[in-house]
Amino acid sequence: MLDWIFDGIVGWVSSVVTKLMDAVSGLFLGALGTDMTAMEEYFPFVSKAFTIIQFTAWALLFLITIWKMFRAFGGPITEAENPLTLLMRAVVFALLIGFAKPVFLYVLKIARAPYTALMDVTMGAEDFTFAGIESVLRSGLISVAAGTSIVGSLLVIILMIALGWNYFKLLLEVVERYVVVGVLCYTSPLAYALGASKDTSQVFRSWCRMVGSQLLLLVMNVWFLRAFNSSVGQYLGSGGALSNGHGSVFLWLFCALAFLKVAQRFDSYLASIGLNVAQTGAGLGMEMLVASRVVMGGLGGFRNAGSMFRGGGGGPIGAAGGLAGFAGKFTDRFKGNSYVRDAVVQGGVRMGAGGPLGFIGRAFGGLAAKNGATLTGDSIASVANRPPNQSGGIAGGIADRSLGNYLPNLKGKSLSGTQITGGKIATTATGADGRTSSISLYNASQFEKPTSAHKSF
Repeated sequence: MLDWIFDGIVGWVSSVVTKLMDAVSGLFLGALGTDMTAMEEYFPFVSKAFTIIQFTAWALLFLITIWKMFRAFGGPITEAENPLTLLMRAVVFALLIGFAKPVFLYVLKIARAPYTALMDVTMGAEDFTFAGIESVLRSGLISVAAGTSIVGSLLVIILMIALGWNYFKLLLEVVERYVVVGVLCYTSPLAYALGASKDTSQVFRSWCRMVGSQLLLLVMNVWFLRAFNSSVGQYLGSGGALSNGHGSVFLWLFCALAFLKVAQRFDSYLASIGLNVAQTGAGLGMEMLVASRVVMGGLGGFRNAGSMFRGGGGGPIGAAGGLAGFAGKFTDRFKGNSYVRDAVVQGGVRMGAGGPLGFIGRAFGGLAAKNGATLTGDSIASVANRPPNQSGGIAGGIADRSLGNYLPNLKGKSLSGTQITGGKIATTATGADGRTSSISLYNASQFEKPTSAHKSF
């Protein structure tokens, strides 16, 4: 039963990750080329506002030129620029502001040559679907895991999440780099406004270096994405083996993840050698560790819902090959029976986790309850000891089976009609002799102490 659940989890996670990777693979490179079509059509405001940016740049250029010419009246003490040179530079850059967009688009045409050449390289290894990764990973990892299918399944989930997450982060970097180029294009008049004066020309030169660096990154997007896609296709064909007889599934996985990380950080590498590039993306590192913690936490919830994997006496999980000891490490994650309890309590406060994990856990908890699971005394106490407006209620067959775990005196008796709510437990007990008796128990702490003579039990 446990193997079936792990297989279902692996199949679901793998199908979601691989389908998403297939859906976006190759989509970005074709749409985000070396032109501003996507920028203008997705953000039409930037095209409409370009004229305003131009007039703002002309005004800024005029103010800088007037100020610098005014300083020229101060003579040598102001270290002013030559007025004639300043005026000629201002005229040149005023013309550049007027033709800013055509100039930038011409520069983009220069970058289009290597971009198109990289796109046109044919690689047979790229003719694949990401859906094939899961099956090849599973076969390779399960064999490495010495036949323990659950360990292999865990590795598949962790590595698939890490691979998919880093792939999507790289795609986000690709889009961010394209958007940065678009922003540089539609704000280029402001950079030209700073080129007329020697004091501000350094800003213009830095902007020029940044444009060149970002165009290099735009071209490298093709190189990185197509290289990764060809690596996946090659792996599906060879299973990670190398021509020298070495290589394995783990070596390929670590190389693929390292390649994706290098692609994401390539802008910082260029910046370290002196190029002016925009630092995009967020360094969220250690995705494999995060994915592992998510999976381990989720499996801890399933272990607590795993009353379905135990007998009525609450014995250990029955599984071959030491599986009970392996899964037993998940038992401390949540309070015992929390998902089973949440699945059967009508109303009240949840004990288990929320979100998708809690929803899945409660679904398995409901399945466990229908297949004879019992609640622990702590789970029943979490309802019976709470105020009525917070407790919810437990009833039905699971309440009849479980009440003896909370009230040991009722163990061994046949119970029916059990109702467990905040401050009250009601049931009908049938003894071995067939005699029945109705039992109603109340939490004394929820009532005021009587002032007349009374007897406590």
